[in-house]
Amino acid sequence: MAIETHKIDSTPYSFSLHKSILDIKAEWQSIVPDKLFYSPKYLSFTESNTPKGMEMRYGLFHLDGVPVGTLIMQVKHISLGESLTVEANDNSSVRSRMFKGIKSGLAKTISFDTLVVGNLLLTGQYSFYFKDETVEFYKRFALVESSLGLVKELLAKDGINIGSVLMKDFYETNAVSNTPHGEQCTFSECKVQPDMVMSIREEWTDFEEYMGSLKSKYRVRIKRALKKAKPVKRRVLTIDELIKYQDRIHELYLETALKASFNLFILPEDYFLEMKKALEDQFKLIGYFLEGKLIGYFTVIFDKDHVDAHFLGYDKEKNGIHQSYLNMLIDILKEGIRSKAKHIHFSRTALEIKSSIGAEPEDMVFYLRSQRRWQNKYLLPKILEIMVPDEQWEPRSPFKS
Repeated sequence: MAIETHKIDSTPYSFSLHKSILDIKAEWQSIVPDKLFYSPKYLSFTESNTPKGMEMRYGLFHLDGVPVGTLIMQVKHISLGESLTVEANDNSSVRSRMFKGIKSGLAKTISFDTLVVGNLLLTGQYSFYFKDETVEFYKRFALVESSLGLVKELLAKDGINIGSVLMKDFYETNAVSNTPHGEQCTFSECKVQPDMVMSIREEWTDFEEYMGSLKSKYRVRIKRALKKAKPVKRRVLTIDELIKYQDRIHELYLETALKASFNLFILPEDYFLEMKKALEDQFKLIGYFLEGKLIGYFTVIFDKDHVDAHFLGYDKEKNGIHQSYLNMLIDILKEGIRSKAKHIHFSRTALEIKSSIGAEPEDMVFYLRSQRRWQNKYLLPKILEIMVPDEQWEPRSPFKS
């Protein structure tokens, strides 16, 4: 079936919009690199397992009738009031609680359909890809920006009226604010929490060699954490076990996810089971058991030379006793060494503790634009203040000189 394309104004390119990656699998694979998070296998899984209120969309850029670029998008209804997490026991000052109350009241008035360029389920630059990588990044960004008006028109035909556009997770080295496109860019650029990335040294053929590279106090800290977790048994869960423990896995996920001050989505209950079926050996869920009961787990995704730490969950009380979270970071590191990965992407949040085992921040920005100019000027700064947590942390240097 022929692909219906639409001319992008003021460019030589045309564009087509699609609901399913499988409809354009051949064209897509002719453009994108062999990377898991761009692959039809992963995108098809995501399509079928999106959180409530989220839909996937895909774009193809065409030049002289030939597909030359791809675009990953999500349509998400965002209600800031629903996304804010209320703490049951807030022991902060009266002034702080008053500010939080004002922020919560403002958030309840803000609700809109958002076009997300990228993937809310991942940390990293997974939004667009063009066959010709020699073209400067800001020019590719500008082309995507030029196509978004057309995307909104095509979505409106499906009854989806976009109120804002979010372009997420660009490494700061690709920020357009310091490029020739900076003054023409119609988006507000905002710095967000960094992606914590750890480089695996070639000499780390096992965990003991990693331990030998640490300064004494960090080595002692890890040994103490490992000792506290000795009663905890760890194992990779099979598909049958993922079915057996599905309710408990989701319960622990919620216990951890709802600790965040802001959540745009909640994963479906069978998300990890379906991911295991789709990705097979490229996905692992490692369970932590204490006296036969699941008290925590972490998930990792393997993609050639790097490992991505995905979602996790743990019993808050048991974490205090057995340092589950730090042990999970250590075990993810062991998975990276064992798989001979070059990098581990630990994602954002809990920046200082990730820094303490050797992960380093890679600064990131995202871009936000509302349909109305007055909202860009007055409302967006407030939205960004709510959406982007300001985590104060001190970078650590755990390695010997």
